[in-house]
Amino acid sequence: TRPAAVPDSARAEGVLPLSSVDGESEQPVTQRSWQLVWAEYHDCSLKLYKSDSDREPQAVVPVETIGEVLELPPLVFAPTKHCFAITSAATGLRSYLFCAPDDALQRQWHDFLVARVAEVAPTLRLLAAARGGSMANPDMQGFLRKRSNNLRRDWQKTYAAIKGGTFAFYRSFQDFEAATPLATLKTLTC
Repeated sequence: TRPAAVPDSARAEGVLPLSSVDGESEQPVTQRSWQLVWAEYHDCSLKLYKSDSDREPQAVVPVETIGEVLELPPLVFAPTKHCFAITSAATGLRSYLFCAPDDALQRQWHDFLVARVAEVAPTLRLLAAARGGSMANPDMQGFLRKRSNNLRRDWQKTYAAIKGGTFAFYRSFQDFEAATPLATLKTLTC
């Protein structure tokens, strides 16, 4: 994998350890809950991949769904002591914890994401605070099976929603509530 790159005003990417925390879960973050991810920021979303060669993100966090970007004190079970968190704009939903290899890169990621969040219009942030974000109260929603891109090409259960010409699918209903789709597609309207 490529080394972590310094974020700039248009795009950021790099390898970061990640631990996600469900807002309604009582489970603590442990040493085993961390995984290495390739993080990219572009198209107004933070996209998290298993590696820099993956084509399909494991998670997509639209910037309007980010409530705060927080610098954290050193965590006991973190891979490094240079950590920051992204909290959801909707109370009680998923938060992401990241650790950078050094203080400078942690500060650059933190400042980069804080600036992106500040650029989002307040009306978009209010909309994202609703469960489901911009896909709240969809025209149609429910569970579907999606064929994966892995070598086995197995079918995975996903949650999907359609609203106003946009089709979005999520890893779970909780991801729908947190407004973190795996992907969104614009549909043709007749």
